[in-house]
This record gives sequence, C-alpha cells and structure tokens, in this order.
Amino acid sequence: MAAISQLRDLLRPPDDVKFVLEATLVTSSESSNSNPTQDTRNRRLLAAVAHKDDWNLTEEGCLLVCKFKPGLNGQAEELEIQKVFPIYGQFSIVISQMRRGTVNLQPALLEQPRSVITLSVNPAEGLPNDAQAPMLFTYDVQGLKNLVAECKRLKEACDVEANAVVNLASSTTYFSWVRPYLEKSSTIASLTTMVQDLRLINKPLIERLSPACAGTTGDDHADLQLIRDDWVRVNARRMATKGRRSLTLRVGTFNVNGKMPSQDLSAWIQGSAGGTAAASTTKRDSIATLLPPVKTVSPFSLREFIPNPFDWVAPKTPGEEKGLEEEESLPRRVDVSDPDDPDMLVLGFQELDLSTEALLYSTRTTREDAWTLAVFAALGEKAVKYEKLVSKQLVGMLLIVMVKKSLKSCFGDVRTTAIGAGILGVMGNKGGTAVRLTFTPPGSSTTAESEKASESSTPLGSTLLTFVNAHLAAFDEMAEKRNADFQDLSKRLLFESSNSAGESEGSEQAAEGGVGSGNDGSMFSRPFSVYEADVLFWMVRLAFVPPAVTGEYADDGRILRDEERENASKFEALLRFDQLKKAMKENKAFVDFREHPITHMPSYRFSPGLMMDSLGYDLKRKPAWTDRILSMCSPLCRLDQVSYTSHSEIVMSDHRPVSAEFSLTVDEYDTESLQFNIRQLFQDMDHLDGDGTHSRGSLKIEDTYVDFEKISYGSRVERKVVVTNTSKAPCAFRFVPVQLDNPIHPEWLDINRMMGVLLPNESTHITLTAHVDDEIAAMLNQRSSDLSGTLILHTVLGKDHFISVSAEYQYTCFANKLSRLTRLRGPIRSMESPHALLPENHAMNAPREIMRVINWMMSNSTNTEEMFLQPRDDKMVANIRECLDTGAEFPYAPDSQDPKIPLAFATTLLQFLDSLVDPVIPASLHAQCVEMTNRDEAFELLDALPPVSVNVWISLTAFLHFLCQGTKAELHAEKIATVFAPILLRDDPASLNPPISPNRKRKFLLSEPLPPGPRKLPLLENLLDMPTSHEWFTFAEWGKKYGDIMSVSVFGQHMVILNSAKHAVEMLEKRSSIYSDRPIMQMGGEMVGWKNTLVLVPYGERFRNYRKMFHQVIGTPSAMSAYHPIEEIETKRFLQRILAQPDDLAAHIRRTAGAIILRISHGYTVEEKEDPFVTLADEATEQFALSTAPGGFLVNLIPPLQYVPSWFPGAGFKKTAAEWAKTLSEMADEPYQYVKRQMAYGSAEPSFISRFLESGDVSPEEEFDIKWSAASLYSGGADTTVSAIYALFLAALLHPDAANKAREEMDRVIGMERLPTFADREKLPYTNALALEVLRWHCVTPTGVPHRVTEDNVYNGYFIPKGALIIPNIWYMAHDPNVYKDPFAFNPERFLGSAPEQDPRDICFGFGRRICPGRVLADASLFISCAMTLAVFDITKHESADGIVDEPKQEQTTGTISHLKPFKCNIVPRSQKVAALINAED
Repeated sequence: MAAISQLRDLLRPPDDVKFVLEATLVTSSESSNSNPTQDTRNRRLLAAVAHKDDWNLTEEGCLLVCKFKPGLNGQAEELEIQKVFPIYGQFSIVISQMRRGTVNLQPALLEQPRSVITLSVNPAEGLPNDAQAPMLFTYDVQGLKNLVAECKRLKEACDVEANAVVNLASSTTYFSWVRPYLEKSSTIASLTTMVQDLRLINKPLIERLSPACAGTTGDDHADLQLIRDDWVRVNARRMATKGRRSLTLRVGTFNVNGKMPSQDLSAWIQGSAGGTAAASTTKRDSIATLLPPVKTVSPFSLREFIPNPFDWVAPKTPGEEKGLEEEESLPRRVDVSDPDDPDMLVLGFQELDLSTEALLYSTRTTREDAWTLAVFAALGEKAVKYEKLVSKQLVGMLLIVMVKKSLKSCFGDVRTTAIGAGILGVMGNKGGTAVRLTFTPPGSSTTAESEKASESSTPLGSTLLTFVNAHLAAFDEMAEKRNADFQDLSKRLLFESSNSAGESEGSEQAAEGGVGSGNDGSMFSRPFSVYEADVLFWMVRLAFVPPAVTGEYADDGRILRDEERENASKFEALLRFDQLKKAMKENKAFVDFREHPITHMPSYRFSPGLMMDSLGYDLKRKPAWTDRILSMCSPLCRLDQVSYTSHSEIVMSDHRPVSAEFSLTVDEYDTESLQFNIRQLFQDMDHLDGDGTHSRGSLKIEDTYVDFEKISYGSRVERKVVVTNTSKAPCAFRFVPVQLDNPIHPEWLDINRMMGVLLPNESTHITLTAHVDDEIAAMLNQRSSDLSGTLILHTVLGKDHFISVSAEYQYTCFANKLSRLTRLRGPIRSMESPHALLPENHAMNAPREIMRVINWMMSNSTNTEEMFLQPRDDKMVANIRECLDTGAEFPYAPDSQDPKIPLAFATTLLQFLDSLVDPVIPASLHAQCVEMTNRDEAFELLDALPPVSVNVWISLTAFLHFLCQGTKAELHAEKIATVFAPILLRDDPASLNPPISPNRKRKFLLSEPLPPGPRKLPLLENLLDMPTSHEWFTFAEWGKKYGDIMSVSVFGQHMVILNSAKHAVEMLEKRSSIYSDRPIMQMGGEMVGWKNTLVLVPYGERFRNYRKMFHQVIGTPSAMSAYHPIEEIETKRFLQRILAQPDDLAAHIRRTAGAIILRISHGYTVEEKEDPFVTLADEATEQFALSTAPGGFLVNLIPPLQYVPSWFPGAGFKKTAAEWAKTLSEMADEPYQYVKRQMAYGSAEPSFISRFLESGDVSPEEEFDIKWSAASLYSGGADTTVSAIYALFLAALLHPDAANKAREEMDRVIGMERLPTFADREKLPYTNALALEVLRWHCVTPTGVPHRVTEDNVYNGYFIPKGALIIPNIWYMAHDPNVYKDPFAFNPERFLGSAPEQDPRDICFGFGRRICPGRVLADASLFISCAMTLAVFDITKHESADGIVDEPKQEQTTGTISHLKPFKCNIVPRSQKVAALINAED
C-alpha cells in the first residue's frame, strides 16, 4: 500500500506502523450533492503507531490522523500528519452505524458498500466541556476492527497512571518520542520536496541555533533537529547528484516612464554590439572551471566518503572549495547546441502606464503587447528561438519571462502573483509582480545516458526559480517608506498552492474542532512566499540615491563629470551613501541579497535639451542608481553573475535600462535516489539525540590547555585540538560563549569548525589560529599583555568542555594613536602596563619611532629613486619593526650597499603610517586641504591639526622634499605623492561626506596653492564677498591686500583676478593656447544668446572663423585705411548735429558710432532721425553689459537657477532674459536681411557682409558665421566707441588745459581752413596722446570679458585649476601707480617725450587671442573724433539760468561695458568761421 510507505517516511525510527484505516471526515457540507469520498480535502488516514523502548522494555502508542495533499510539481499525492492522539487515559474510538440521511443517496453513490460506519476519537485527556469530537466515516469495517484492537492493545500496554495527564511538550518520562510529530519535525518527505526559505538557509547554521552559554543550555532538541536536517539534506543531495547543468539567464529592468517603445532595444535585450553574448559565454566557461567537482557516492559508503560529515558547514567562497575527488566535473550547458544566447530572458518594466485610468482600473494589454513586440524585434533573427512563457502586469509593473522554445518543456508549475503598495496598499503604480516556476534539466546529451534514462521513469529533481519586479517609493527622503514597502511586499507577495485555489478550510477546521494535539495542517495548503525558492531574482526601481552632501560634492553630477577621476573612484565616492547599501547594512531591506559590484554610470535621471549636463543628467536632480537587480541563491545551487550594466544608448525614458547576465549551475539528480539517501542518512543520524539507545553523545578532548606563547603584530600562530566521539551514538558539538552577551572567542583568535557532528568513535581536528592585524592590535595595545581565556565546547544534549587558551601579546608601536606614542616612556615593548604613560604636558613633540626611520633614511639612503616604489623584503621589514618596538639598534650597517635595506625602511614607514588609528591628517580636514589657496589658509590648516600631527607632517614632508630633490627621475614626485596621498589623507568610512578624489589628494601633496584671496565660508565660499556693482574697485582693494594675482571661488567655480598687466600678458598672451576659452555665462551667453557673438563664442573653429573675417576687413591699419573716408564723413556729420542740437550730445555720439559701424559692416547709411538699427544696437549692447557683469545676476554664479519656473519668487530674471534675447535676435537678423535684399536688387554698397556673400556659394554654417560676426562688429564696436567718445567730452570739460593744448597744436599744424584728417595724425602727437589718455582715463571695459583656462596650470608658484575664470582688472592696470605716475590725473604728456609710459592700447583692448579684433577701428574712431571735435568746439561747464554752475563728476555705470553717467556741458563753435567750415559741403 503506497500510503503505508509514505507514512513510514514520516516516522522516526524505531516507530512502527501497526494498522492503518482510510476514512472520510464528515463536515457541514456533506449535505451537498458532492461525493465526499472523492473530495481529497476530506480524506484521512488513521494509523496506529507503536514505539518500543529497548532500554526499559516498555511500549507506547499513538493514533496519527494524516491528511492527503496533492503532490508538488505534479508528483503523487503526499501525506502530512495533522493530529496526534497519544493512547492512554480516556483515549477511545467511538463507533456507530451511520444514520440513513447522512449520506446523499445519488446514483453515483449507490455503488458504495451498504455498511457505513462512523467513528470519532476521544483524546486521552478527555473532551472539553460542550465539545464534540470530529466525526469520520469508513466503509472498511475489517480495517476498523483491526485498528480498534491495536489501539486497545497499546492502551493496555501503557503504564501511565489512571487519571494522569501527560504534558507532551515537556514530559521526559512518557511519550517524549511523540514530541517531534507535534513540533512539525522534518520528515523524509519534507526534506525531499519542501523548499526552504532563502532568508533562513543563507545564514550560517551557527547563527540559527538557539542562544546558549556556559552552564546555560539552549534548546538542544531544536538545535539537533536543525543540525541533522541540514546535514541530511546537503549530503543526500550531494550523493544523489549525477552531474550539473548550467542555465544562463539575462535579466533586465527598465523604468519606461509611461513611454511606448520608440527605439531599438537590442543593446538591452541582446547586449552591446561586438559579441557580448559570446564574451559572456567565455566568462561563464571560465567561471565553470572554478566549480568544485562532484562524485557519485553510494549512501552505504558514507563513512568512507565523508570522514567528518560536517565539513560543509565551513563557509566557502566560489572557487575556494577544494574537491574531495581527484577528477573535476564541469557543468554542461542546458542548451549545448546554442551556447551563445541566454536560455531565459526575464524583463521587468516599471511605470509602463502612468494614466489615471491605469491607476484605477484597466485590463487592457495594449502596452504589454507593444513592449513584448519590441522585445522580439530587438532579438532580430534570434526571435524565432524564443517564446513568451508567462507575463504578469499590475498597473505600471510588467514582468515578462521568455525561454528558448527548445527548453520550454523544462519549465513547469508556473505561477504568478501581484500586490500593490500604493493607495490603500492595493492601488497605484507602486508594488510588485512575481513569477514562480520550476526548471528541470533536460535528458543527458550522450547516447548511452539517453538510453539509460529512457529505461527509467524516475523523474529528475527540479530547481525552483522566483522573479520579482517591484517599484518602490520615490525620492531619497522616503527611505523609510521604501523599506516599509519592501517588507510589506515580502510578506504579501504570495503564490497560491496548487490545491488551495477556491478551497475553503473553514468548514474542515470547524469539523475537526481543534481537539487533540497536532499540526495545523498548513504545511502544504498555505501559500508560498517568494523566498521559498532555490533562486530569487529581484528587479527593483527605487530612489535609493546619495543624500545631500556639502562642500566639493554638493553637486553629485560634478563627481561623475570629473574627467581626472577614474570611474571606480567616482562610484566608490557616491555609493558610500547609497541608501540601498545602507538599508542592507542596517538590516532594514534586502538583507542577505547579493548585488554585483556597480561599474556602470547611474541609470537616472536623464533629461533632454538644455536641462541636462554634459553627461545627459538632469541638472535639477541628483544622478542615482535607481534601477537595480539583486539575487539570492540557495547553498544547493550556484549563481554566478557575468555582467551588470546600464545601456545609455536607449534614451526614450528618463531612466536607462539595466541588464545582468547570470549563469545558474544546478544539480542533476533523481528524486528517488534523493529519497533513498535521506532515508539512509536518517537512520545514520537516528540516535543523534540519544533516544532509543539511552546513550548520550560523549566527547573526549585530548588537550584542554592550548598555549600560543608569544603572539605579535602581523603574525599567525596555529594550534590544533583533537576531539573524539567516544559514545555509541552520533554526537553534535558547538562552541558557546562564557556569557550570552559575550563573543564565542576573543577577537585575536579564530576557530576553524565552530560546530560539527561526529559519528561514533570518529575524531576531528579543530584549528585555533591567533592573529593580530591593525584593528586587533589597536585594541590589544590598550590591554594587558596576558591574553589568557577559556573556550566552551558544548556537547549538544551533553556536558560542556572547557579549553583554556593562553598567549602573551607583544606590544607594538604600530596601530596606535600618534598622541599615545608621544607619551611612551621608552620603547613600547618595555611598558609595564598599557597605562604607564607620560603626563600629557610632558609628551614628546613627535613619536621617536617615526623620527628613527626618517633619520636613518636621510642619513644612509643612496638609492633614493626606488624608495617607496619597489618591492621590499618582508623579513627585513619585520626586523625593523621589532627594533622599533624594542628600542634595539637596527641590524644594518650605515655603509651597507644592500639595495633592499632602504626599500625595507621605506616600506616600514608606509606600513607604520597606514596602521595609525587616526591618519596624520584627519578626514574632517581633507576638504580644507584641497581647497587651501594661500599661506594664511595653510597656517589655519596647521592650527586645526593636533600638535603631534603638525610635527610629523613637517618632518615627513621635509624628508619627501629632500627625497624628490635628490633624484632626476621623471615624474618621481608625482609617483611619491601617489603612494603617500591615500595614507596621509586616509578616508574615514564612517564619514558623512564623500571622500576626496585620489587625484586631488595627490595634487595637494604636489602642487602649489591657489592664489590668495578672501577667506571662504563653508558651502557659500566667497559668494557674500562678490561685489554687485563697480567690481573693479573691489578687485583693486583686494589686490592691495592679497597681491596682483588673487582668487575667489563661488560654489566651486574658481576665479583668478589679475591686477597687473605683466601677469595678464604672461598668462593670457604667452600661454594663450590654454587661456583663450570663454566661460559659459548663463544669463548673457546662454539665456540671452550672446554666445553666438565673438565676445563669448567658445574657443574653437567658429571663433577662428570670426577672427579670420575680422582680420581681412579691419584687422590691420592698411586694411582699415580703406574706411577712413567713411570715418571722416560720418564724424563731420556728427559735428553738424552737435552744432544744430548741442544738448543731445549722447544721442549724436550713438548715432555717429552706429553709422560708422553700419556703413562698414552692412553698407547701411543711418537716418538722421531715430534710426531703427542704431536703436537696436544701443538696446542690445546695454543689455549685454548688464547681463555679463560679474555679480550682476545670481544665475551666473548658480547656473541651475536658470531652470526654476518663471513664476517662482526671485525668477524675474527669466522674463528679462527672454526680452533681451528677442532684442539680440532682431539686432543680428534685421540688418543682415537688409544686406541680402540690397544684394538681390543689385544696389548693395560694399560692406563686411557683402564681401563674404558675393561668392554666392555659402553654406548654412558659413552664413551663420557671417551674420553673427557682422553682428559682433556692429554691437561691440558701436557701444565701446560711444563710451570712449563720451569720455572725451568729459575730459575736455574737466581738463580744459589739455584740450586747449590740442587745439593750439592743430591750429599750428593745420590751421583754421580745414578739418583734421587721418593724414594729419603723425603731425599731431599731443592730440594723439590726448586720445590715448582718454582711453586710459576712462576704461570702457573695466574688467574685460573673463577668459577660461582649459587645463591645469601653474603660474608664478600658484596652481590655476582647469576651468578657472581669469578676470583682468583692466581699470586697475590703467591706474596702476607702479606703471603710471599720478594715475588719476588727466595728463596726455605721459605718452610723449623720450620715456613715454605704457601705451594703454596694450591693455584696454584685452589680451592674447581674445584681444578685440576691432581695436584698429576703435582707435581710429577715437582719434578722428578727438581731433575734429577739439578743432572746432569749445567745451565749457554748463551754467543754469540763475547762474549756478554744474560741476560734473567722473562717475561710471556698472557693466562689462562701462559708460560715464550723463553730464551737462556747453558746446559752442570756436568762431563763425569754424561754424561755416562745419556746414561746408565736401
């Protein structure tokens, strides 16, 4: 009878089944039309079980009520013990004839036997008041008689006193053998079929045992069951395994942000181009070679095969386990014919549908179908190999499983589930979907094995795979909500068992009434957790991102954009604050999950257009690794991850898809062999608890005293303890602590085999290893050198054994604090106690150990080029360390020529510094170190360091400087800095700030500081110091305090300010190849659009095209001479306008400047009244000055402000930018279109534009350059000239003597008969000098336009970092008292004579390759305006009608282009003759 065989698998030896009876439970539903005998839910098996005790020759019995359950994975039905009735006391079976109406007499039932007997079981302790025993009925009258007779015999054999009640949970006298059946003990059936919870079995077995300590045992019975079950399960599986198969999976996750597929997904589905699949196969094959070998073993050879059956307990890493067999067996691919492509594709999608309809209710599969189709399309020609096995969608979460068609038959028992975590926990787009399935390896690939397999119907064992696709709460501040959602999903994501759908247990439970002692019957009927699997994959979209950080890393994207930092360093810096890692570490979520090291860029958040940075990330959000793939694997399988990457080429969403490839190695075994092995191993472990033999396990320890003698830093000492099982039964042991809250062993000692099982007369070696590393030495240096202690070896269900260990610790100067070393009275080894230190006020300046090593190397090292860079002799290092600890002399002669000796000293110094408890420079000061810019800040840093650190720092850096100066090896200093930087500036893993990049640490040791400047505030740096108006005055004051080269920084943007023309020439001209770029000015350049003009166009091809065109037209005096007639004509018209309307001076100047530029650039003659083009130019250039002024707009300092909404408070600049952008666009386009129309009509005058358009063959790119270069000439030339000429009138008004000298010169040289021309310039030195003085006296561009350095540079002892802005303070250069005598006086004579002062044209037009290309034109315009104006007009102070004289002042406006504030003056012709000359026609 199959039922008896199954029942025996549930029993523990020596329990025996005497009689069984099949019966049916009578429930309240029996009045229905169903046939109760055919309902498996009501079928029961009653069994009389006897237990004989061979020791005291007693016999006890119980009645087991077992329930039939459908088998897992399509296997035969199984039994479970539902209730246990010990047979004693009031136990009885009540029999009666079934009432006529009890059974429904349908035709199908008439064939049943007519004799129907009911029975009920009364428990030994009697029925509670008003309780009724559950009723069953049976047709097997003879079987019932046998059962009742056996129960009667067992009751008579029982010697429990009458009216006694046995407490089965605690009794050790009666029925103790029943307890395992009450406690749901493991059985052969459960060990064969039941999958364990991954969260449990992945914990070391020692951690799963009950708490215990010396003298206080834990739950030894439960511990024994755990030990036995794990031992049996692992070894039975190992013995049943015939081989191994390798299944490959490609798992992907993609948050599609509500988008439909619009791109090729092949990079995600198949991997990157270039044969990723093949490469993955190669990697998988290489991994396979590391797998441990397997050998088929008979269960009868167990003792020979496993000398110690508990070897598997010791944790092993992949590739570390040593095979017990000599021949290796590699796993075979599941699909040998197609090894390059994955066997399974598992894809998780999030935010598939963001519509309101989907959030509430939707059953449409439109989006699922679209994405499924896109996946097949991405497979290309390989699509024919695959088919969709199953999918599950919940709102925006979709999980698709695809398998190769050739392997579809290998997958079965497919189940799905889904649960929401959104609104009310059931709705919204947060939650999870899951798929559960089994994989059974296909038949053997060899012919012989195939034939053998075909002859046997034994089913192969299956591996259970579970896949979860989850979407958790967003935003980094919702970390706790995410953790709670994860825990909720872990509880509520359940798969219904195959027999539980639609099944109600309520009536059954009511019928059985809970009478008697036993299980609750839920072992097989309950739902399955997602963790009850052999392998679990979890694809999740979450917002686990680095929290807000300060200082250098306030912008996480900045770390990613750091081109000088390796990706591994970038990721390490950011992942230190990854909330997923933190949650795992704090046991709040994804505990014991594994994730492959992240080596790809963050997958979120990307943004199109202007809102992204250079890497494509959204400037408003922090980049984050939000799309993750994690896994858990049973110890019975092996899961190797081959790849883990994101796919930046798929850009349809704000996320990037992530994929991972896995190789899953599973055992190839048959279930019958497994069951047979389990049965045999159960028998081997039968008396592990001593029952039946009455022989408890007894251990003998050969030597209970272990002496390690002296242990020292960096050494390992091993001792072995032999343990023997001297009893006749298997024995389990474990180490326990002395007290519950103590560790099992001291930190300096490791125990190899913390627990184990020994068969009778078997021995094993337990290895004790003493070791001292930095962390342990740091603790032992503070304690007594006597390390004596006791280890407790507990025999489970037996006594404790005490093993005494002793060791004498040798104190070391390594792994101490610098402050402690300075308080040592002598060598550390001579200390009487760890607390025998000098008082703090008598401490030494620096540790003697460091000074000894440094002094020896400075005095005796000859081969300095290899020190710190070449391998060392470890024995020599140990000798040097011993001398430092003991104070002994170094055993190396000063004149020794052995090159290994200095290398050993160098290594000792490095190891010493690296072992310090605290680094020389604390982690809290690292940011201050790399931001240090001047001498004052250096002293501030030293003040912040502990005194001992200062002394060590000075001594060490002096030695390193000496070392680097003594060698000519290339890049030697850089190499030394690379070695020392991570040691002297060691990171603190517990710090809340990201670590400084290794490159910046190295530069701190190497490079000169930044130029000095005002002290920086945390985070804001110099933001509050930046002037908002007339910045050149502030820069000049800073220059007096900090020098001609000084610097400030705002939010990481360095600005170097030059207050000396000498430095400007050296940097901006002589190093122009790296100092000629322009900054990105958010307001003027990006938002308004001035980046298209020459002044702000980035250094590159377009910039060179612009300058080339300028140079051809107006770049030289000879080229400019062609336009002198235009200058003279328009300036004469300017005189005429002043003569007619002298009060409109500013308007006349603007019209004239615009007229000259427009004639040259566009061949356009301005109108006498309000000219639209001139008006546009005036407006645009005024806006340029305001939009580019340093400190003028906060958005220039904080670029992300450009993305704030227009309605946001303080965002009025966005409206201003939009208006100014429109003005600039019109200024560039309208005059350009005018020229094109004139050229089309054939009436265009020669001009800058017509010259380059007349060829007719102009590309759109060339046309763009022509239009905007002309606009640059038009806008730049007009406004700067206006400012200079207006200053001429104020200079003539305030300094009439200088103006009169110019008039006298012109009267003498030219006379009064004509106006001056360019031909007269060489004859008018004073007039020319006056024009130069005007240029110097009033700087049109006081700070110029900033340059940007394109690579790191060192100038004049200062480090100029890449990306720094270089701002020349032209105003101060033109008023530098070291260059110009009495700089604030207006004195044209300074440019005359034999020793003229510096020509201001060398300063005022800029520097290097960014010098103003229209400087020749500007110079000409200023000279001709100066000469003609002073030749014909007298300029005097304005006097009001009441006789009050207006006293004008030299007051400038703020802006890149600075104008004088309006003033009043009287402008009158010098004579009537002159007036006539002005109006005379040419």
